[in-house]
Amino acid sequence: MMIEPIKLNDVYPWGHNLAEYKAIFNLDDMDLRRPLVGFADGTSSVNSELTQLGRKMVSVDPIYQFTKQDIDRRLNDVMAQSEQYWRGLPEDHRQQAIAIAGSRVKATKTFLVDFELGKQQGRYLPTALPGPFAFPDNTFSIGLCAHFLLLYDYYGLAFHIQAITEMLRICNEIRIYPTLNLHGQKSFVLDDVVNHFSSNYRVHLETVEYGFQGMGEEMLRIGGGD
Repeated sequence: MMIEPIKLNDVYPWGHNLAEYKAIFNLDDMDLRRPLVGFADGTSSVNSELTQLGRKMVSVDPIYQFTKQDIDRRLNDVMAQSEQYWRGLPEDHRQQAIAIAGSRVKATKTFLVDFELGKQQGRYLPTALPGPFAFPDNTFSIGLCAHFLLLYDYYGLAFHIQAITEMLRICNEIRIYPTLNLHGQKSFVLDDVVNHFSSNYRVHLETVEYGFQGMGEEMLRIGGGD
C-alpha cells in the first residue's frame, strides 16, 4: 500500500518527551549512549533533549519537509480545535486533557526551537516509512517507532514487512509501540509480523512502563540474529 504525500493539515504536532520515550521503549542509560534513530518521530523533543546531553540521534518523518513556521502555525490550529473540544468535557476529564496537552505542546515547542539547526546538522530528515533510507547497513544500534507501525494496521502486512525489513537493515534492533491498533485491539498484522521475522531475528513482546489512553503496555522488540 502506498501512502499519500503528507499535507500540512494532516500534521498533528503532539510531541513526546525523553522521559516518555524511556518509558515507552524501556530505554536505559546504556541504550541512550548508543546511536539511535526515531522513525515517524513527529514533533517529539527527544532528539533535542538527547543532543543537549551529547548523545546521538537521527529522526525521520515526512513532516520535516515543512518549515518551522508551518508546524508552529499548525500547532496553533490544533490547539484552537482542542480547546473547543475540551469545553464539552466534564471538569475532571477537561483538566486531565489540558494537562496532557500541556506536555505535548511543551515537547513540540522544544522541538521547534531545535528544528532548523537539527535539519542543518542532518538530525531531522524528511523521509517516510517504508523507506528506503540513505544510511549504510547497521548505522544505528536501536530504531524506535512510536504510534505508527502496528497502530495503523490498515496499511497492510506487505507495508509492515517492507518497513521493518528496511529498519532492520540500518539498525541492530528495533522497538515498536504499541502493539494495538487504532481501535484498541491487537494489531491485525502483529502475529504475521512476528512469524515473518522470527526465522532470522530474536522477536518478542515486552511489557513497558507506559500505558496511555488504551494503547496498552506492550512493545514489539526485534533484533539480533539467531
